[in-house]
Amino acid sequence: MAFFTETDRTLGNPFEPKRKFRWLVNFSTMGNNATYMCKGVKKPSVTTTPTPHQFLNHEFKYPARLKWDNIELTFIDSFQANMGSSFYNILRAAGYQQPGTANETLAGFTKANMVAALGQVTIRQLDGGSVDSVDPVNDINPTFLGGNIREEWVLTNSQLVNVKFGDGLTYGEEGLVEVGITLAFDYATYTELNVPTSL
Repeated sequence: MAFFTETDRTLGNPFEPKRKFRWLVNFSTMGNNATYMCKGVKKPSVTTTPTPHQFLNHEFKYPARLKWDNIELTFIDSFQANMGSSFYNILRAAGYQQPGTANETLAGFTKANMVAALGQVTIRQLDGGSVDSVDPVNDINPTFLGGNIREEWVLTNSQLVNVKFGDGLTYGEEGLVEVGITLAFDYATYTELNVPTSL
């Protein structure tokens, strides 16, 4: 069956699976540091809890509110591109102050400050790199980001829920220090990009 191995640049490969290691994450306020240092991310997920209605011997379920679940990200920490420091500074920019003075005890988070400090968070799923641009025939300057992004998730109003600055330091291990964060957000917008079209 030739369609399983079709490599035409216009038709694409309709049976090419998405791969777990082909992705990028971006924080608009952090430059490329977060993108380069991110080790793992969970894609958005939703939960609904249907409301039951009992009638005689039966139970009928009706849709209820949809809730976007928190997502977790893991970053490699380093002395340059210091991810622990970056997220600590985001907390400070969002309103956290250590209670050193009476005035500092009055400071707190606001949603506007948290969203502005964290910036827009985008998760992009990539293909295998066989497409150089959206229009490989007519594009004079093809770009990687133009053609290799196949889907995009944009998280709206992201907020830090949890920051782990490292699971533990020990003389008995030689592994890399990791920073883990949990994000809450109001909703996510999904966009499918560079969809192959039939002739």
